[in-house]
Amino acid sequence: MTAGNRPLPIDSSLREHSNKTPRERRFCSAGAMFDASTEKERRIVRPTDYQRQTRTRGTTLIEVTISILLVTVTILAAMMVRYQVARQAVRADAYETAARVGQLLLEGWRSTDLNVYEPNDRFPEQLMFQQADAGPDVTADGFTPYVSPNGVTNYEAILHNRHYYATLGYIPAVMASGSERPPVIHVAVGFLNSYGVWDGAANVNTVKLTSHK
Repeated sequence: MTAGNRPLPIDSSLREHSNKTPRERRFCSAGAMFDASTEKERRIVRPTDYQRQTRTRGTTLIEVTISILLVTVTILAAMMVRYQVARQAVRADAYETAARVGQLLLEGWRSTDLNVYEPNDRFPEQLMFQQADAGPDVTADGFTPYVSPNGVTNYEAILHNRHYYATLGYIPAVMASGSERPPVIHVAVGFLNSYGVWDGAANVNTVKLTSHK
């Protein structure tokens, strides 16, 4: 190129760039950065290894492993919470059933004489009680265990595939301050955390109800 009769100076880097093949020129245009330090001088600056790695860096195996581990822990925690919620719901339902059984026993006892109460005479067949070998201890609360006319002390009922054990106790009428204090009746209904039978285990849940006769 000329300006009049005088040729224009051409930077050596630009001449080298123009002598490259089309493929090399495309690579140079896409991957190189031009730095104009002065108006008369230009030089080509190649990207550093760090810049090249930053543009092409992908996900490493460690990152994938950590991500899978975090997802697994989150899923396991959610499943554990769901299991505990379901377990507590079943246990709450068992407590409610035990309270209803105790309320039925207590109300039936209040409507009869103290020493002639027989639960099986008042409940329908689906709530029929049978004699049990063991049951909640009422003596620890200061009550005398009640023995029915049929000689039964502990009762067992099976509701929703769960065994409920009931023990009745009472405090006889006493004279206090010149007047008779009415007897106190007490019903304790126990059930296990599992669906097994009473074996004297420590994991027994008990519902206790007390009333005056």
